Amino acid sequence: AFSYKQARKAQSTEDLLIHLQEIENALMKSKEIGFKRKQAESRKGIDKVLTLVKGIQKNANDLSLAQEKLVKIDQLRKQYHEIHEPSFWQLLFGN
Repeated sequence: AFSYKQARKAQSTEDLLIHLQEIENALMKSKEIGFKRKQAESRKGIDKVLTLVKGIQKNANDLSLAQEKLVKIDQLRKQYHEIHEPSFWQLLFGN
């Protein structure tokens, strides 16, 4: 989340690329560690975000456009993060 926020605030292509690399590294680490719930769906989400990150890295010379594309990463993060967040009922009664 921190690297994402820094990428959104980047003032130069070099800074943007540094933060995108940090995001990519974190995603790869998450993929290696794995997930307890819905592993296939979680990996699919990570792969989608990785594809976006790589696309942004390739076109990072247009800083404002690259930062606009970062919004899609946040949307995917929210979408796939929901599968790991327990509902109120799961917290109350367990799985």
